[in-house]
Amino acid sequence: MTSSLVLVSWLVLVLQVVADDEHCIKLHPPRVVVKDGDPVSVNCTTSIDHIWMYWEYNNCAAKLHASREAVTHGVNCAISIITLRCREDTHGNNCITLQVKITDYNANFSCHVILKGKLECKKDLSVTVYKPPDNVSVSSVNSTDPMVEGSQYQLKCEIQNIAPVQNLTVKWYKGDTLVHEDRDYVIEDGKSDREKAPMSVSSILLITPNRADDGAEYSCWAELDLGPEGPQPPLAVKSEPLRITVHSPPRRTFWTSIGVVIAVLLLVSICVYKQWNQKRKEADRLPNSSDPLISMAQRANNGTQALRK
Repeated sequence: MTSSLVLVSWLVLVLQVVADDEHCIKLHPPRVVVKDGDPVSVNCTTSIDHIWMYWEYNNCAAKLHASREAVTHGVNCAISIITLRCREDTHGNNCITLQVKITDYNANFSCHVILKGKLECKKDLSVTVYKPPDNVSVSSVNSTDPMVEGSQYQLKCEIQNIAPVQNLTVKWYKGDTLVHEDRDYVIEDGKSDREKAPMSVSSILLITPNRADDGAEYSCWAELDLGPEGPQPPLAVKSEPLRITVHSPPRRTFWTSIGVVIAVLLLVSICVYKQWNQKRKEADRLPNSSDPLISMAQRANNGTQALRK
């Protein structure tokens, strides 16, 4: 009876341990952010009595027997992984280290501990592989000529081969001033925004320049914010600035406008005066038939001339 109770208690304890991997296995660090091709070292530690423990990568295992081997290489794995004893492990069988150069953006690593009775603990390692962009550039869309004041134009930022795009923010600057942040960029080549592998993206900025923008410089930044485990400050790659030229019609000042009004009024006055003067001269050359005295004199003169005939 006593032995049965002990066995049941042991099974319950083991099942609790297996169900709670947090107490069975500890990873240090628990999350890894690594640049493509850089080495990674992670310790897997357990305080549970076990038979053996090993690291696994995408179902490819580098198995290390706790009581037998010191170093094991992954066999037939897509990347070379090494499992070895932790230097700080004084007992020689409670900690193993994963050493690997990660080039696989979809890599999945997990540490396994095999307990007595063929029970197993497993803990996944959170891995983020990043890659800075090959190039970041800014250009004016469909326009190489100087811009016209008041018209709308598109500036395009092209970012080539960056990963992961899920952590990318495109920042637009005018000089040293941030004017726009874009996380709704366009992914080239029809790829999915869920892919972790490097891809190229583009961002569009709409501008309506005025005369004050002549000579202004626009640039864009590709910023990867990978959290506290990533580079600090966040990795940012800047484009070469694009200088714009803005043509604008001459702007009239107040006094220029007054001068134009005076000139127009003067020109109108001259035209009116010329017309009036012309009519006055024509009127001076012709008798004024509307004057009754002149009309009577004309009739009398006409009558006299008739009698003489």
